[in-house]
Amino acid sequence: MRIGVYDSGIGGLTTLSRLISAFPDCDYLYFADNDLFPFGQKNADFLKRNLLHKLKIIKRETDLIVVGCYTASSLVQDSLKDVYTLKPYVDKETLLIATPNTIKNLKPQCMTGDTPNLASLIQNCFVLEKECSAIDDYLYETLNCYYGVETVSLGCTHYNFIKDKIQNLLCPKRIVDGNDDLIYKLAFAVKPSDSQGKVSFSFSGAQQTDIYAKLLKKLINKKI
Repeated sequence: MRIGVYDSGIGGLTTLSRLISAFPDCDYLYFADNDLFPFGQKNADFLKRNLLHKLKIIKRETDLIVVGCYTASSLVQDSLKDVYTLKPYVDKETLLIATPNTIKNLKPQCMTGDTPNLASLIQNCFVLEKECSAIDDYLYETLNCYYGVETVSLGCTHYNFIKDKIQNLLCPKRIVDGNDDLIYKLAFAVKPSDSQGKVSFSFSGAQQTDIYAKLLKKLINKKI
């Protein structure tokens, strides 16, 4: 069985690493729509048209698709056959950290930390290997007022790369994301197969296979 994973950049690698751990006998195609990165502030109608077009392309080569992006997930929300989306955990005591589009589309009944530039800072840090101190400064400027919050929910898969920074800044009792729920849903859809666990990468923009493969390996080995 071959599973497609779609995201705008490196964020979905954190979901892919969880999928590989849960379903090691599947093959995977990771599609990074990096030509349009970031999604967080782009026109929703444009993003949805692009998403549906790209998902059709990925579906030709896979058995099912995981949308490893909360902004993209919020545009389709499990409305497509064989397409599984991420949903952030929320309750009244939760701080949801997310992009403007995700917050606008989901309208969550909880505290929200609008972080429009954070995904780009993370992408630049881990892909372009630029200075990462800007992430610390940005986190402090946008989220320091939520220090001591009970639960932080990560509403962008990119944010998993800096979970330790968020923990150190806000000191919540727990940090959660939508991957556990996604794995649970997929357990009923993934079929036994004789696949070899092969991972392939595809990009809409610059080809960055070596960088993505290296980051995925670090995630699997829990070095990020």
